This record gives sequence, C-alpha cells and structure tokens, in this order.
Amino acid sequence: MRGKASPVSASQELLSAEERLAARTALTAEEKRELDSELFEASRQNDVGRVISIINRGADVNAKNGAMEVPLILSVARRGADPEICRTLLRAGADPTYQEKDPANYAAGWGFTEAVKAFCDHPGFRVYNRNMLMTSAANGHMETARFLLDRFPDLTDADKDAHSNLHGKLVLPLHWTALVGSVQVEEAINLLLEKGADITARTTADFKIPGWWGLDFTIPAGSTALDATRIAIPHWHAKDPTDTARIERLNRVVELLEAKQLEAGVSHSSLGDERIRDLEEQLRTEKARGDLLAGNLEIMQRQMEFMMRRMQALESRTYSDNIAILREESRRLMDDPEDFCCPISGSIMSDPVLTAAGHSYDRASLLQHFEYRKTDPKTRQDLGEDPVLNENYTLKALIASHVESTRERALAVAQEFISYGDFKEAKKLAERASELNEVFPSAEYTRRIEAVKEELRLSSTLFPAAEHEHMPYSGASAASGGAEVGGGGGGGGEHPSPGVSSAFVSRLRSAVRGGVR
Repeated sequence: MRGKASPVSASQELLSAEERLAARTALTAEEKRELDSELFEASRQNDVGRVISIINRGADVNAKNGAMEVPLILSVARRGADPEICRTLLRAGADPTYQEKDPANYAAGWGFTEAVKAFCDHPGFRVYNRNMLMTSAANGHMETARFLLDRFPDLTDADKDAHSNLHGKLVLPLHWTALVGSVQVEEAINLLLEKGADITARTTADFKIPGWWGLDFTIPAGSTALDATRIAIPHWHAKDPTDTARIERLNRVVELLEAKQLEAGVSHSSLGDERIRDLEEQLRTEKARGDLLAGNLEIMQRQMEFMMRRMQALESRTYSDNIAILREESRRLMDDPEDFCCPISGSIMSDPVLTAAGHSYDRASLLQHFEYRKTDPKTRQDLGEDPVLNENYTLKALIASHVESTRERALAVAQEFISYGDFKEAKKLAERASELNEVFPSAEYTRRIEAVKEELRLSSTLFPAAEHEHMPYSGASAASGGAEVGGGGGGGGEHPSPGVSSAFVSRLRSAVRGGVR
C-alpha cells in the first residue's frame, strides 16, 4: 500500500502543500480512507512526528469521521493534549473555523491556552462568536479566559455585533458563566467584570436553555446575569434537590452579582424574583387543575383555606378603606403622562422620534401625517421633502420604564380585585396590562396576562355572583362608616371580611368545608 508508514522522526518537517497533494493523488480511495483513519488516531496521541509523517503521506487534515469530527478537534478534546499537534494540523491547512464542532471552542473548554493561542495566531482564524470565552470562563479556566480577554477586549461588549451570539440570542459570557459556572465561578465573574463586562447587559430575546442540560426552561428577554441566575435556581433544585453544591454555588453567584450591582450604583432588578414567583404560581395552577379533574377535592380545600387565611390577614382594615385605596390606584393606572402620548394620536408612543422643530411624535403617526403634508404637526414648520427624524432614546427609555411598572402593578391590583370578588375592576386592569403590552411586547407578560385572565375566569365561574355581592364603595358611606350594603351588616360599619360581602364569605367557607360542587 502506498500509504504505508515510514520511520518517524520528531524533527521531521512538513512537506509543501504541493508535495502532500501529489502524495494523496497517488493513493487509491481505500488507501485514502485508511490513511485518514490513521491521522484521526494519531491526533489523539502526543506523537507529533507520527502526525507529520501521516500528513506527508497524503492524509487529509480536514477529513471528517462519522461523528463529523475533524483531526483538529481530536487534538484538543481531551486532557493532557499536546498543543504542538494542534499547531501542526493548522500549519498543514486544517480549517480553524470549522463550525460543525468548533475545535477552537473545544480547546477553550478544556483550558488548553497554548492551543487557543495557536488558533488565534492562525491568519485564517477569526473569533466569530463569544463561545471560546464563555466556555473557558464557565469551566473555570482562568488563564485561557484572561488570554482571550487580553487578545479580544470587546468580547464582553454587548453592543458588538461583530461577534455572533450563542444560538442566535444575545447571551453574554457573564450570563453563561453565572448560570453554568464551575467551582471557580466567583473568580471567573470577577475577571469578566474587571475586563469590562457590563453587569446591566440584558438578553435581547427569550433564550431556551439547551436540552443537554437535562432541563427545560427559558431565560426571558431583558434578563441580566443576576436575573438569569435567580431564575435558574428553582429549576436546578427541582431537577436534583440533592445537588446542594451547585445550588449553593448559584446562591453565592446571586449574592456576588447583587453586591456588584450595588457597587456600580445599579438598582436591583426584580425580574428574577417575578419569574420565580410566576414559576411557582404556574406549578400550583397546573397541579390544581389536574387535581380538580381527578376529583381530588382535598387539594382544592387546602387552596380554599389558603384564600381564607389571606382574607383574614387583611381584616384589620374596613372593606371601604380597602376598596377605596384599590380603586384610586386603579384610576391612576389607567392614565399615561401627557408627555408620553403622541400629540397626533393621543396614544402612548412606542417609537418616539424628534422632528427638526424639536417636538416628539410616534413614528407611525408622524409618517401618516407626512402623507398629507411635510410639516411639524404642532408648529406647522416646513420640514422639507425628506424630513429627518431622530429617535428620542431618552423619552423611549422613560416610556418603557413607565410601561413596565404600570403593566406590573396593573396585574398585581387586578389579582387583589379578584380576591375581593370585584371581577369587573379586575377585568379592566387586565385589559389595561394587555394594552400596554402591545406598546412594548413581552412574551413573559403575555403569559402572565393570560394567567390573570384565566384566574379571573375560574374565579367568576366558582363564584358567579361575587361581583354583584361586593360592597359598592361610596365616599359618603366610607366617611360615615355606614353599614354594609346588601349584606348581613356588622356593627360600626365594619365589614366582616376585608373584601367581599357576608354572603360571599359564607359561600367560600361552605366550599372550604364541603369541597367545590
């Protein structure tokens, strides 16, 4: 066979590309396959001379095995690999950017700094994403991570589009390291922050955690590294409650990131808390429905008892006081600041732009106005044939903050109204949250809004007359401490429960004692 091995010397040099091509051309198809297999095997070993000999005899350095691996991957995907094997393959023409398996990422993941340097020194190599930094930092290979950060300082920059994103989503090294960090996770996080990672950087889209984690949960758009870590904790705990080391590590990461945010003067984001509460509520809701369908009334009774305890905790306040406070807040939540509304449409702006006259309008409304006349709607100033519109980033950020807080509070107050049996007010607030969600859409809030609407539907089905039985608020009765309207009147104007009439409470207690019928 022409590909038969010859004596190997560690000092042997690579033949020229032309000579290697001529050697391969002289081989039969079977000889090529056998020689390529030899190269795969040799690439796993630390004998540089043998690798050079096989390449000189005509082996293809970019051949793929059945697992779509190339020799370059096998040269770095194991402990104790000799970086000289990697350098030799690269000199012989191995593709450093092979993306099917990403050999450079393998080297970074194993912490082979010298091999990573060989990739980075290759003229054909480019850092096409942040994976190398993410895997080295997450696996605790500080030397490799530090080299990459020194060599490519913008790898931590959330605004750099030159480096593609993991699975098409902006999940930065800080996020990934916090989520899957090794025992050296705190050191890795400190290194990333030292090298310029932005602790306030957020994901740009919902990111589903890869299936090979054995988990199935999503990091929502807008999550910081702190949010992502807090969301992950209950999932890890649910997967394996005995994995106390990892759960403890994640809790330490949360404490570290919270401290770093305080140092940076950044307020703590509650997105992680909200997501965790949502997960717990979702689990309770789904389990309750399953139990109800199975006829498990004992579980439902416990849930009803929880509702009773919740109401009893509020009994220190009169019904009128409670409902007055909630309705006043509901009225406030229905209004948007005038400066946030487009002067043309009167609606809250989702994409505010500035005209040359210095006034802000919603882009869509202004473009409609331009179909008739190219003037500033307020001043009537002529803006020319091709008006220049500049995004009002400051105003957009303020509107986004207003939408976020109002949408969140509207859902919370809606749930309070549901517990009071005032389904009409609850429905208004749920619709208000939906309206705001159309301005700045969020898949997470879409789900939460639907959950509140479902809670409203189930509650109104369980107690269909409740919204007609709750005590109607009037300023006069509240001020005078008047007796309950349509109920079983308590002395001194005190309602016997904080938010619903006596009849509603009576039926609720009956349901708790006897189960839902």
